[in-house]
Amino acid sequence: MKKIWLMIIFVIFVVGLVGWYMFSQGQSSFMLRDVKLEIIVPENTASGQEISCLVKYANKTKVALEQVELSFGENNHQNLGSLKPGQEGEIEFKKSFFGQENEKQIIEARLRYQPANFRSFFETKAQAEVKIKSSSIIASLTGPKQASNGQMVEYVLNYANKTENVFENIEINFTYPEGFTPQEQKNIWLIEKLEANQIGNLKIQGVLFGQDEEEKTITAKINEITQVSISTKIIGSPLLLEQIKTTDGYLVKYENKSQLSLSQAEITVQLESDAFDFETVDVQNGSFDKFAKKITWSSAGVPELEDLEPGESGQLDFKIKLKNPLPQNNNFTLKSAAQIRAGDIQNSQELITKLDSQFILQAKAYYVSGQLPPKVGQITYYDVHWQLLNGANNITEAVVIASLPAAIEWHGVASNDRGRLYYDQASNEVVWDLGSVPAWVGRNQAVYEAVFRISLWPTASQAGKVVPILNETILTVKDDFTENILTSQQDYTSSDLPDDPNISYGQGVVQR
Repeated sequence: MKKIWLMIIFVIFVVGLVGWYMFSQGQSSFMLRDVKLEIIVPENTASGQEISCLVKYANKTKVALEQVELSFGENNHQNLGSLKPGQEGEIEFKKSFFGQENEKQIIEARLRYQPANFRSFFETKAQAEVKIKSSSIIASLTGPKQASNGQMVEYVLNYANKTENVFENIEINFTYPEGFTPQEQKNIWLIEKLEANQIGNLKIQGVLFGQDEEEKTITAKINEITQVSISTKIIGSPLLLEQIKTTDGYLVKYENKSQLSLSQAEITVQLESDAFDFETVDVQNGSFDKFAKKITWSSAGVPELEDLEPGESGQLDFKIKLKNPLPQNNNFTLKSAAQIRAGDIQNSQELITKLDSQFILQAKAYYVSGQLPPKVGQITYYDVHWQLLNGANNITEAVVIASLPAAIEWHGVASNDRGRLYYDQASNEVVWDLGSVPAWVGRNQAVYEAVFRISLWPTASQAGKVVPILNETILTVKDDFTENILTSQQDYTSSDLPDDPNISYGQGVVQR
């Protein structure tokens, strides 16, 4: 009997121990499904309208959640600290949705946290759908679905004000893909006023480059109201066309890349620039229309174009000079749009070349005093004049440098009102640090000039010779328009002083 009672007491103890363990485990258990997250938004909204988005969260587990962070959309983040078991809350966010009518958009919230009895972090997500029921401004973007590499393409943005309201200062912002060169070098247009129910369009033309089968997407965003996009796939053209800018004109290369013979091919080049001197066009085996500013080659002058066999290639060229002097405009661009056509098959390429500023550096020396002709062991003084004339572009980081030859000494700055002129004894160089130089210095405003004095003490080895009094002068600049680093240099200046009208050649020869 006593054994039976002991057995009963033992069973009760074991059951109680198991119950206590399960109860304690339940008190500290964590279940991911018990962390609640919900987004409450209106089902519909107008494009561009700001609405309230309510994000609700709750810790329904039996453990505390630490380092809790709530993220809503891309840019909204809230640090909630910790959430006790059973704790809940809500946060309101403001957000605008942009899109076309009847477009559905998804917004997402994330809750990241670390349960108190875990070392790992967990994440709970929630999503909500919003439908764009209307847009105050509607838009569409049209353009080619396919284009050849280097082809001229056109995109048209159509827009309309659907409301009775008047919109002012509407900004249209285009995002161009890599490889697209628009004719107008800008991506933002401003519509000062868009009347009620007014419609309009905007055309964007340019040349599109890319690899075969590559998708190129152009996007137009109208204020913060709506956004539209269109994609164009690059397809290989059976006609290859390439332009190369040469020192005195252009080279045009062509090739039939197809497996077919292409008949009656024609190549044209359209030229455009105020800097071109169209009176100087020199084209072989083709014709130039001076009024249309177009060069044309056909089978009449180039027999190979009558039947372009598979793999057949060739090249054509023409010469054209720039106006001298150039018109007093700024930032010249040379445009050359080439096209090859054979029946319905065509390809095109536009080559745009920014013209570097055509500046001139001059180094002139004049006799001042002392022995003339120069004589061994005696001193002669000269003034060196550095002059800078600039072309059509602003230039920056302009520096002129020249070293002093043997037997020449520095005697200081004679005059200078531009930049800083000094002698660097360590490098034995005269330096004129000009910095910025505006366009057309020397034509519609005074030449930039710096003058410094030097002296010559000839040595015996220089007797009977015309000797250098200044080594070559080098100018280095950065062109603001082309962003190229450019240099110009003038040969050494000698004691015969070719720029001094009062000195003859013989007066520059060193005497014993």
